[in-house]
Amino acid sequence: MNRFVLKKLVFCHPNKPPAIIDFKQGLNVISGPSDTGKTLIFECLNYILGGAKTPKEPPEAKGYTNLFLTITSSNSDFTLERSVLSDDIRIYKVAYDDIEYNTENEVVSSKPNAEINISSYLLSMVGISNKRLRKNASNETVNLTFNILRKLLLVNESKIQDNMSPVLTGQRISETQEKSLFRFILTGIDYSNIIVQQKPEIRKADANARIKLLNQLIDNCFFTLKKDATKSDLEDQLKKINDSIDGGTSKIFENQKEIEDLREMRKLAFDKVIYADSKTDQLTEILSRFVLLTKHYQTDFDRLDAIIETGNGLSGYASYCFRE
Repeated sequence: MNRFVLKKLVFCHPNKPPAIIDFKQGLNVISGPSDTGKTLIFECLNYILGGAKTPKEPPEAKGYTNLFLTITSSNSDFTLERSVLSDDIRIYKVAYDDIEYNTENEVVSSKPNAEINISSYLLSMVGISNKRLRKNASNETVNLTFNILRKLLLVNESKIQDNMSPVLTGQRISETQEKSLFRFILTGIDYSNIIVQQKPEIRKADANARIKLLNQLIDNCFFTLKKDATKSDLEDQLKKINDSIDGGTSKIFENQKEIEDLREMRKLAFDKVIYADSKTDQLTEILSRFVLLTKHYQTDFDRLDAIIETGNGLSGYASYCFRE
């Protein structure tokens, strides 16, 4: 398992100096009086690392739209960028201070169901992709995602003041999963190979279903043995039975193949939908930036018009004074 260290958080405004928070290696504690921005910093970190909740905007943060977070991993810096207007996250392979207009970047989504998302990117970066966590007492498992891991990395003020361990959220339904996550962090061993235990009611229902199926097969069997049947008759009937079994088996395989083909078609269709959604979000963000840029240009035009009108007024006043 690799490490990554938060290095710098930057919140940008188009017409004001950026707000910058520098971090150090190890545990960082953000402290200060009330209403000084502690919660905003926490929400910005949570949001740029894939959170769905947009940071609240106090009056001082009005107009700040783009977040940058520089992270150091394996002695290399990379920077995440996310707008408060978009679900997409840009990834630069350099520190924030080295980003230029033409710096190469790749775009991933913050949505967990996207084909390429920030969760899988960050997990692969620290070398813990495709890990499983124990979900319940029946040994059912779930995929480890960065959204789950983020709850251990970021701890807010209310959690610090709570009497409960920061490892747990207090939700009994997720307690087993949270404990298995903490165990994985300490040992590096996940639950990929754990054997799932079926619930007693499921095992009983499964056994009853098997018995019912066997009874149906027996009832549907149209071959009956004659009391005075000869060896040849029995061999003929056995051959017919085997042929019937082979035919039924072939039909099962054909149905299974058809099911697999339909599943593959459904997966391809789902991937296309996810890609289209991601593309739509990306275009929406670009459009919003163009709208913002248009407003800035309009402000510049208005400023130039004011300068021209002022210049004309001063010229007329100078001419008047000269004539006088």
